[in-house]
Amino acid sequence: VARQKQQSFGKEVLGNKPAMLLITAYTIHCWELIGMWAWTPAFMTACLVWKGSGAVSAAGLGAYVSAGFHLAGLVASFSMGALSDRVGRARVIMVLAGISTVCSLFFGWTIELPFLLILVIGAVYSFTSLGDSPVLSVGLTEVVTPSYLGSAFGLRSLFGFGAGAVSPVVFGAILDWTNPHGLGQEYYPIWG
Repeated sequence: VARQKQQSFGKEVLGNKPAMLLITAYTIHCWELIGMWAWTPAFMTACLVWKGSGAVSAAGLGAYVSAGFHLAGLVASFSMGALSDRVGRARVIMVLAGISTVCSLFFGWTIELPFLLILVIGAVYSFTSLGDSPVLSVGLTEVVTPSYLGSAFGLRSLFGFGAGAVSPVVFGAILDWTNPHGLGQEYYPIWG
């Protein structure tokens, strides 16, 4: 699509409030999603060790469970995109973001719950944290001039994946900061 002379990146993307809100939402989405993907295998392993599993078997099962959570996200991506076509983008984004935020704040505190309940909460968390991705993407295509979509998606990826690259490090630093030091090889299970 040809660009018009009066168009510019500043006007069509940076000055486009709906586009910048969607890019901001995608940045927050990536912060949460990639942080969750990075730390869920370790958390699931810690849950299993806390419940008495050996470290090696817990690590293997924790990885399998985390892979299963990715399947929930796969289903979410397709189904929530289709649902947003019917009930509206904003409604789907708000519901999914609300549920995933609650899960994000609560998930680490579940370590002492029955493992089956942790699995259910983890599946809901995975579903809701990934389900808004296609909705945010298609929303951006609806508010940006077609001749600036590549630039808009490039900015979205820069901010989103940049935040996603930083979030696991920040989470790990917080985990180290909140857990007591000097316990030798033991890792104290403060994940909340």
